[in-house]
Amino acid sequence: KYMLSPGLTNTSIKFSSTYFLANTDFEKIKPAPAVGAGIQFILPRSQQRLSLPVEMMVTSFKLSGLYADDLNPDTIEIGYTYLKWSLSLMYTLPLGKVKLFGSAGITNARSIHDINRRINISPFQNFQESKAINQDVSSERSVLYRIGILVKRYSFDFHIEETNSFSQRDDLHVEENRIYAMLGYRF
Repeated sequence: KYMLSPGLTNTSIKFSSTYFLANTDFEKIKPAPAVGAGIQFILPRSQQRLSLPVEMMVTSFKLSGLYADDLNPDTIEIGYTYLKWSLSLMYTLPLGKVKLFGSAGITNARSIHDINRRINISPFQNFQESKAINQDVSSERSVLYRIGILVKRYSFDFHIEETNSFSQRDDLHVEENRIYAMLGYRF
């Protein structure tokens, strides 16, 4: 079965370190659009209950804030747009005309667009722009959990994704979690 699924994603990020990003006052991240397409391989002899969905998805987030140092305040902008592949094991429970499903799997993503800026806005210095994270990475791996409902060919599901850090710095730990609400069509 083929799948097409547009939806929304909300990302939460928490920095913990001695690095300046942990002391930056970030605005709340706004929900962003996400779109996915994939194929679902139904495992034989499972009465169509077990399947392996393979999906490709485009998702993004943007984070901005102010590092309020008295002498050297900075505006921080960090954002990524990812092309993401996922593979999971799905179990479908038929309940009459409705099917409930749940899955767990892994994702791998590559950054196709990134924003990584630290802009010094001090009145005592000239305008300076540099990277907010000096050792950022262009890939991301995560664990994906999904629950949803399928009625005929239409589905609605929630994804929860726990992601590794987009930073390679030893002194910067990033907790990044993503929640998706997706509508789907299967054909």
